Amino acid sequence: MCTDRQDVAAQPYATVLQQRGCRVLRASLFVDSAVKAALPDTNGPLEEALVVIPSPRAAVALARQSWFPDVRSSLRIITPGPETSQAVRALGITPVWSATGGFRREALPAALEAHPKIYLGNRALTPTDLSIKLDPERDLFVPIYHRALSLLNPWTPATAREIIQAPALSVLALSPSQRQGFESLLTKLGAKRPDQLRLIGLIARKRTRFSAKFWTEMAFPESSNRLSMLELLKSLAF
Repeated sequence: MCTDRQDVAAQPYATVLQQRGCRVLRASLFVDSAVKAALPDTNGPLEEALVVIPSPRAAVALARQSWFPDVRSSLRIITPGPETSQAVRALGITPVWSATGGFRREALPAALEAHPKIYLGNRALTPTDLSIKLDPERDLFVPIYHRALSLLNPWTPATAREIIQAPALSVLALSPSQRQGFESLLTKLGAKRPDQLRLIGLIARKRTRFSAKFWTEMAFPESSNRLSMLELLKSLAF
C-alpha cells in the first residue's frame, strides 16, 4: 500500500492496513507554499462568520497570514475531524464545532447553518473539489496556500525497489490531486510497474480528466468520509 507521506489524515488508514499485515509505503508527492491573502471581507463582523479549516495544512497556512494575530480571538472555526482540530488548537483556538468523520458525512448543526462561511484552503481546488458546499451569494473561498506536485524524487531508493519488485500494489488516494500525483509517478515507471495495481480512492470517480489506464481494480467507499473508508479497508482482500 502506498500513501502520501505528508497527509496526516492518512495515518488512521495506514494503522488499519498495518494491523492487517500490509506493508505501508510513503511517497512525498507535494510541496506546499503559503499564499498571502487579504483579510476576508464578509460584509459583516468577522466573528459572525464560520471559518472552515479543511486540513492541518490549512491551519499551518492560516498561522502564516499577516492578519492572523489581530483576528485570532475573533475566529469561529469548524473542522472536518480530530487531526485538523488538533492543528487548530495548536494555534490557540478551540473549534466551535468539528465533524467526527468529515464534512461530507456530517451536516452542520442547525444553529450554525445560517452563518456565512469563509473557506480557507488550497488555491488549486475548484468549487466542486471543496469538502463543504458554499453558497456563492453568501460564502467566500479564500486561498491561503498552494499545493503543487513536487519535482523531487518522491520515494527513497529502497521504497522504489520495493514497488518495482512487488507483484501487486494498492494506492490510497484521499483527493483528486493525490490520485493525479500517484498516476503521474506510476506512469513514469512504465513497464516496471507492478502487474496488479489497485486504486483505493476516497472520492468515487472511475475516470478523471487525465486518468491513467493501468489500474486493474478500483475501490471506493459508499460515502466520501473517514468511517466509510475505514470500513472499506477492513473488508478488502489483500
